[in-house]
Amino acid sequence: MGHSLAQVFAQSGYKVRLNDVQEEILSKAKGLIAANLQTLVELGFLEQKDAAAALSRILTTPRIEEAGRMRIS
Repeated sequence: MGHSLAQVFAQSGYKVRLNDVQEEILSKAKGLIAANLQTLVELGFLEQKDAAAALSRILTTPRIEEAGRMRIS
């Protein structure tokens, strides 16, 4: 559910930080979000540039203390 919430917020223009103790989970989450966004592009609900912009607003880290300091441009 976390990756879906991250996607919704990122698509709405918010900068998102995903945190988990396992890097593999973060990688999988980012991949699921990318796949979801691509599906929306293929169905015509989203432009490719908007999908790319949403994905760029999501940063991941396995360290909670790092999450608060991450800068998302």
